[in-house]
Amino acid sequence: ISRFHKSVAKMERGLQPNKLVPAFRSQVDTFRDVQPVVQALRNRALKERHWSKVFEAIGQVLNRDTLLGVNVIEHKEAIQQTLLGVNVIEHKEAIQQISTEATQELALEELLAKVQARWGDVEFTVIPYKELKDVFILGAIEDIQVVLEDSMVTMSTILASRFVAGIRGEVEKVERQLSLFAETLDEWIAVQKAWIAPDIQRQLPVEAKAFASTDKQLREIMRRTKDRPNALLAGTAPGILETFQKANETLEKIQKNLEDYLETKRMGFPRFYFLSNDELLEILAQTKNVQAVQPHMGKCFDGIRRLDFGDDPRSIDIFAMISGEGEQVSLGKNLKARGNVEKWLCDVESSMIGSLRKLARLGYSSYSEEPRAQWVLHQPAQLVIVVSQIFWCAAVEAALKASDALAALTDYLQTNIKQLAELTRLVRGELTQLNRRSLAALITIDVHARDILADLIKRGTKDTNEFEWQMQLRYYLENEDVVVRQVGKA
Repeated sequence: ISRFHKSVAKMERGLQPNKLVPAFRSQVDTFRDVQPVVQALRNRALKERHWSKVFEAIGQVLNRDTLLGVNVIEHKEAIQQTLLGVNVIEHKEAIQQISTEATQELALEELLAKVQARWGDVEFTVIPYKELKDVFILGAIEDIQVVLEDSMVTMSTILASRFVAGIRGEVEKVERQLSLFAETLDEWIAVQKAWIAPDIQRQLPVEAKAFASTDKQLREIMRRTKDRPNALLAGTAPGILETFQKANETLEKIQKNLEDYLETKRMGFPRFYFLSNDELLEILAQTKNVQAVQPHMGKCFDGIRRLDFGDDPRSIDIFAMISGEGEQVSLGKNLKARGNVEKWLCDVESSMIGSLRKLARLGYSSYSEEPRAQWVLHQPAQLVIVVSQIFWCAAVEAALKASDALAALTDYLQTNIKQLAELTRLVRGELTQLNRRSLAALITIDVHARDILADLIKRGTKDTNEFEWQMQLRYYLENEDVVVRQVGKA
C-alpha cells in the first residue's frame, strides 16, 4: 500500500490531468484506510471467542477465509467487498482492540503452556526406607519446591494481567491444581517426618492398630509414586490430600502417646534426655540387643565410648567401661544388662560411681607409697586429678596452719615446682597415648595450682579462713566421699 501511495503521488506530478490517476488514488486511499483493519483481522492469535466479539462489533458475520488470505492485493476485490460493504472502518478501533487483546492473551497462554510443560518433566525421587522391604519414602524435594515457587509466581503474574479475562477459567484451573499440589506436598512431608519405625509398635500396643492402617495406606501411596513418579500427577491424585491429612491426625496422636512413653523411659534413666527421640527409639526398638546402646554411650556419659560385654556377642554381662582414649575401668562383678534398658543402665551408672569411689580410696592409699610420677601412670586418668587435688589441698591447708604460714607456703611452692618439672620430663619420654593425655591434663592442673600458691604468698595469706583461700575450689576426702568446697559451700 505504501509503495502504491508513492506511485500515485509520482503519477500526479508527472502525468497530464486524466481520469485514471484520481481513480487509482481513490482505491489506494481506501486500501490504506482498510489496511490496519485487515492486519488486525489477519492476527493469528484470534480465536473463536475473539471472532465472536468482532462479529458482534460490526453487526454481522464475515467470511474469515477471505480475510485470512495470504496476499491482500490478490484478494483485494473480495476484501473490498467484504470489509467496505459493511463499512468496517467505522469499527476500526474496536477491531484493533480485540486483536490486541488476542495477542496479549496468546502471550499469557504461552506462559501457561510453559508452566504446564515444565511440570510434565518434574518427578519425585523415591528412595528405599532404611532396610525395610518394599518400603519407600520421598528423597530430596528442594528442586521440586523451587519449581513450585517459580510456577506460583508465574501464575500470579498471569492472573494479575488485565488481559487474562478470556483465559481466566483455564488459568484458575491450573492455579488450583498447583495450590492443591503445594498443600498436599506439605502434608506429605509432615507425614513422612512423623512416620515412626514399625519396630516400635510392640512398645505401643494400643496405637499399633491405628498405625498399621495408616502405615498400609502410606506404603501403597509410595509404591504407586515409585511406579509413576510424576510429581504433579502424584500430588493431585483424587483423595490423596485427604488421605495425608487423616494420616497426619493419626500420627500426631501416636506421636503424643509416643512422647509420653519416651518420657517414662527418660524418667527411669534421666541421661536419656541427652538423646533425641530417634536415638532413644533406636535403643528401645532393640531391647533384646544390649549392644544397641553402644553408639549412644558417649552422649549418655561424657567421656565413655562403650561398655565391655566381653567376647561373646550375646553376653549380657557388663565387665567395664571404656573411654574414648581406650582406658578401661572395671565395673565390678555380677553387673548384667537384664530387664528394661533404663533399669540396667541405672545399674551401670551406680556401678560406675561405686567403682570410682573404690578406686579413689585405693589411689589415695597408694599416693604416698611410690614416686608421684610413677603413681600417675598406675591410676585411672579421672582419679589422678581428683586424688592429686585432695593431697594438694591438704598440703596447702597444712602450710596455712603452720606457725610461719608464708614460709611453709613458700616451701610447698618449691615442692610443687619440682613435681611439675618431674611430670614435664616424664611426658617428654616414651608413653602410651593414654598416659600422655593423662599427664598433660595433670600438668595443666599443677600449673594452675602453682599459680594459686604464688598468689597466696603474694597476698600474704596466713589462715585457711581467709577469702583468698576460701575462694579456691578445694577437694577433701571425708568419710570415704570426695567433697568439693568453694567459699564455704560444698
